[in-house]
Amino acid sequence: MAFLFVACQSLGFGKIEEPKVFLAWHDRATRCAILIRDLEVPVEIQAPDPLPYASEEHAGIWIGTRFPYEKAIEAIRFARYYYRDIRYLALSDYVTPRSDFHEFEMRIGTDTGENLCLGLQAWTEADFERLRGVASDGEFRSLIESHYAPSERLCAATE
Repeated sequence: MAFLFVACQSLGFGKIEEPKVFLAWHDRATRCAILIRDLEVPVEIQAPDPLPYASEEHAGIWIGTRFPYEKAIEAIRFARYYYRDIRYLALSDYVTPRSDFHEFEMRIGTDTGENLCLGLQAWTEADFERLRGVASDGEFRSLIESHYAPSERLCAATE
């Protein structure tokens, strides 16, 4: 079954062509979804994990390279209120460098272990405040990329 998913993904089946946000499930995800929908972006709340939700285990946000940076900044602001342990941000071309499949997606509440495996450096409160002054997509990208530590990457890039 995994082969079928990879084959369909590489052919572009199921690829999202418009911005969309995916939220990790927890008891307040619906509240976050309401705010993000006000940005006129569709939101999907993922199915709950079999293990109980722990915010420190979902401390990342992955942003598609074609997701509008202005909406991403607002969504990050909303997400940090409901996902209290958000500390890692990455762009889709860093997470999946050989694929453009996720370029319109924003994933909130990504697995902390995966973010550490990617060698991402934790953001401070001051780093998040710097998002307020971002005035271009290039500036947004540079700020996120400044927290990459490829030399500390422990896992191979995914497809």
